[in-house]
Amino acid sequence: MRKLAALLLLGAVASIVMAGPPGLTFHAPYDGTVAASPGPDSQRVHGEVSYISAPDGQGALLVNGSYLSYSSAGYFAKSAGTLSLWIQPQWHGSDAKRYAIFSDTAPTHKSAYNFFYLFKTSSATLQFSVGNIPEQSVSTTVADWAAGEWHHLAVAWNCTWGITLYVDGTLAGEKRFAYEPQQWPAFNIGADYDGSLTAAAAFSDVRIFDRMLRPDQVAAVAQGMPLEVADIIEMTAPDSISAGEEFTLHLRALANEPLTRPHAVLITLADIPLASVMPHPAAATWRPGQPVELEPITVKMPDYIQLARGQYSLAAILEGAATSSPTAGAAALVSLLAPARSAEVPVYELRGEQVYYKGAPWLPSQPGSGFLYEGHFYRDDEDGRPTAVKLYQSGRIRDALRCVAVDEVEVAGDDTAASHILRNSPDTQDGAASPHLLVVEMAHNIAYSFGLEVLAAGGRQLEDHFLVWAALNPTHTRTARARESFLFYPQAGACEVRFTRLAAMAEPREGVIAPVRWLGVYKLLDYPVGNVNVAELPDKPLRRSLALLPAHSELIYDGFGSSGKDRMQRQYSLRHLLHYMRFVGFDRLQLYAAGSDMQSFYDGGMLPNAWRWDLFEDILPLAVPAGIDIVPLLPSLSNFDRLFTFSDPDSFQMDINGKLILDAAGHRCPDPLRREVEKQLLAFLDEFCARTDGYGCVSAIGLRVDGATGTCFASVNDVQTADKVGYSASDLQRFQVASGIAVPSRTGTPLEAYYWLKNSPQAWQRWLDFRCAHMHSLWTKCRDLVVSRDPSRYLLVDTALPVPANRGDYSQLELLRHHGYDPRLFAEEHGIRIAVSADYRGPDRPDHATAEGMEVQIECAHLSAGRALLAPLLQAIVRDNPYCLTLRSSLDAKAGHEWMLRGFARAFRALPAVPPKDFDGKIWPVREGIRVQWFDDCLAVINSTDQSQQVRITLKEPLPFNTQVIDMATGQRVPLLRGRSTLRLIVNTNPYDLRTLKVKKPITRPGAGILHTLGSESGQ
Repeated sequence: MRKLAALLLLGAVASIVMAGPPGLTFHAPYDGTVAASPGPDSQRVHGEVSYISAPDGQGALLVNGSYLSYSSAGYFAKSAGTLSLWIQPQWHGSDAKRYAIFSDTAPTHKSAYNFFYLFKTSSATLQFSVGNIPEQSVSTTVADWAAGEWHHLAVAWNCTWGITLYVDGTLAGEKRFAYEPQQWPAFNIGADYDGSLTAAAAFSDVRIFDRMLRPDQVAAVAQGMPLEVADIIEMTAPDSISAGEEFTLHLRALANEPLTRPHAVLITLADIPLASVMPHPAAATWRPGQPVELEPITVKMPDYIQLARGQYSLAAILEGAATSSPTAGAAALVSLLAPARSAEVPVYELRGEQVYYKGAPWLPSQPGSGFLYEGHFYRDDEDGRPTAVKLYQSGRIRDALRCVAVDEVEVAGDDTAASHILRNSPDTQDGAASPHLLVVEMAHNIAYSFGLEVLAAGGRQLEDHFLVWAALNPTHTRTARARESFLFYPQAGACEVRFTRLAAMAEPREGVIAPVRWLGVYKLLDYPVGNVNVAELPDKPLRRSLALLPAHSELIYDGFGSSGKDRMQRQYSLRHLLHYMRFVGFDRLQLYAAGSDMQSFYDGGMLPNAWRWDLFEDILPLAVPAGIDIVPLLPSLSNFDRLFTFSDPDSFQMDINGKLILDAAGHRCPDPLRREVEKQLLAFLDEFCARTDGYGCVSAIGLRVDGATGTCFASVNDVQTADKVGYSASDLQRFQVASGIAVPSRTGTPLEAYYWLKNSPQAWQRWLDFRCAHMHSLWTKCRDLVVSRDPSRYLLVDTALPVPANRGDYSQLELLRHHGYDPRLFAEEHGIRIAVSADYRGPDRPDHATAEGMEVQIECAHLSAGRALLAPLLQAIVRDNPYCLTLRSSLDAKAGHEWMLRGFARAFRALPAVPPKDFDGKIWPVREGIRVQWFDDCLAVINSTDQSQQVRITLKEPLPFNTQVIDMATGQRVPLLRGRSTLRLIVNTNPYDLRTLKVKKPITRPGAGILHTLGSESGQ
């Protein structure tokens, strides 16, 4: 055991009477005076100062160029410190103007000078800088600020650690780096270094500390709480700890003054928060100046923390309390054992008439326990246990979810209620919520769309909602009593389930507002650890991926039981998101790293961060140990049409009538043929590469190409096609130079050029070839950038083409060429994949595959109920053989599909990523929808019909004795039925089913002389 005590002179410290919190060097309340105490004896007032009401007392109003100057010596040190203040701007955050809030007198226009500057930019962001390069700045959006509102701001800095920025007590951004501090004689409040730019704001309670305050201390100051002096002075910790395991700490604490409020103990490892625990005895009972022995604290080391094996500092502090020394606090060096990176294959066994898991009964003996399978709840009784045995025997036990029934409601046929109250069983320890499943059973087909909303019962506010809007859509494939389930994380003892009509009908249906027969709420027992979906992957390095694409990136924080406001909450939500993905079988997360309105979701880029946290900084370290790939995507360039690089009117697409093309949001669509557009696209991708450098979990960098929003030639309505777009004078001039074709321009209008080109078939094809060649050049330049930064990555081009869907007289290839994309130009390209949206309505779908394969994206909102949701996934395999299938989801309502997706995920990911070969044996039955193909050493059996089907497969060539055939969806061995001259396999498939049969032939072990099988049997 290791023990380290903070060095405090107990008697001396206890006798000190503090005039303020330790480290406070400057305090200007601005309560009728500009004097500071502590602070310099004199100050300089530039302009006039008046006083107004502030959150706590008064504030100094500095307008019309007014600002205040103070001496830095002894009060403001650039080596380390914290600035805290209240500000009331007299402007709106989105007014496109600059304002200076705080600065030292170092000239900010001279890059060689080390300046200190807090200011509001013209792009609605607040920025804190200690240098003249982006890496020494941190920023956050203030677009929602309104004139006359008070906000608390704080910045902290340390020349050996980095800088942090806080807004209203919440950490808004941080950047870790070292810098050389250069001290200047004075600082300005309400102005830049020489007063040429001012704040136009009121200030109150300005404080400067000689140390970098922690986030909990800044939050206390913002809430008006005193920084009471107390600390953990001694800690006994184990020599080593392991990820996912508990360990115990023994602590002693000391308060230098009477404590007036509770203080939790925060445990950190390498500055990463592990747990926040209220101590016993409570802090308010501690006697000043006398050490207190605390009850032992047990902490679980989260398994998501990405730290290599080695020694790290384990520390304990009191949240919201000040310490008498910047280095005070208890810490110990502990050895961290590297976390396990691979999921454990579940081991089930049958003992008598009961299923066992890891040596214990699979069904726990507790009230209400049982399991869910395909929407049905089976209790731990004489009916449920035999069902569990059947699932074990068929290999489907992996997809059954152990749970406890919390509440069930039978809905009467004449019940017209649109909402129902059901109980929950939340576990709110440390703010964590337990995952629950809401199961909804429909009595008959849905005749119209309706929405389902789950919220905390009792009319609580929006922030208490734990599931917002799940849409149930009408479909001809829905059968009577179809069931769907939805994952949510309750933080209250009861939930209200509301049903709302989404589509109008000519005549309202009599009776219930939605055809709901029954509702049930179940608490999952071993999600996600006991239900990790383990797929046995092919031996070859090129493997398939099942990807998840949230419709909006903020959903990755808000959909899994936490608001995501601070780092611990965000990590909690992200960890559950990654667990959810492993639970289903997803191995890749695609997400948009920037959004609309000229904003990004990360720090240090050319655009302001729309959030108060960095998406890359949050998700990448968690994805590595979870084994999840991350693919950041850039949205269409129309989202960034107001960038200064697009200052030329010809930077944007023009139609044949000379009008600019606007997307549905009113944004101009940049012209992909323009050099400044190419330069800007490469700059964005370069930022993505730089921010993800060194993370092996980033397998690709992506960009969105949308026929409705751009990064190609766009068409934004149902009439106009993209062939009528891209007729600026510069585009036509470049075409004439490149082709040698003179386009007549008697009237000088694009309409004349369009009709001339259309009436000349040869010139028209040359025009389309010209556009497609430039698009090919643009995409390959993006590919070259991504691959040059990291050869293990590729460029993903995420397309939504063609638009509009109404094809008229055009083939799909022609429509794609109108947008500027000719898939034939990419067929031999390496380092790039084209992802297409699933649309199999026409027979003329071109081949989008490159030398790296291709990808398909499917919209989750349009999937059918039950096993029919797998139909488009199977169709994608048959038509396109995608190496990655991506499901685009709102993330708020798709957990009901897991029992189908889990088996599909195992089969799909086990399928080698190679082109298929026709099966040369016999198949029974021979019918449409039954397909068998070879993929290297695996046989894919696809049943895309709506009926269960036994498929009999007769192999043309015999297999050696001791050959094993493993069903990768279930993990079971498929019996080989040998006849005199034939070898047969029998596979029982479900409706809309994929089975991957891996053939493991025997090999001779060197020196053995007998046959051994490759690998070992997987599964039950």
